[in-house]
Amino acid sequence: MIETHKERTYSLEAFKQALASAGFVQVEVTAEFGEQPVNDKSTRWFFHAKKG
Repeated sequence: MIETHKERTYSLEAFKQALASAGFVQVEVTAEFGEQPVNDKSTRWFFHAKKG
């Protein structure tokens, strides 16, 4: 049996806009499990936000 997985992502701006549209405020984005700021080489983003 062969299992195939596909991943899809969106731009950072698209995520921020989706969070704002869902009513989240004070959105902060970090990388490296919250230890570093996001840069062009970041492979994972971590979002911290409050539901407003």
